[in-house]
Amino acid sequence: MDLDHLCRNPSCVNPRHLEAVTHKENLRRGVAPSMLTFRSGYCQRGHAMTGDNLYVYPGGQRRECRACGRLREQNRQRRRHRSKQEMAPNEASSG
Repeated sequence: MDLDHLCRNPSCVNPRHLEAVTHKENLRRGVAPSMLTFRSGYCQRGHAMTGDNLYVYPGGQRRECRACGRLREQNRQRRRHRSKQEMAPNEASSG
């Protein structure tokens, strides 16, 4: 069990401000950016995390916005293509 600081002040020891909860519940109540995003229903770029745009990894421990995944993959492909183009002239001049 974890102690949840209901007043959000970790140094507070007032028993009325503390509640014993499971670790999972304590994380769920947190104010970390990842939990705020989770509760909002939207990814950090503002895409809805529902329906076809939501990918839940096997085991259900991680979720991903499919639109952001596509953008990430496109950027990765561009960087990869760009690095190949930059390497090609160097190889031709060294021969």
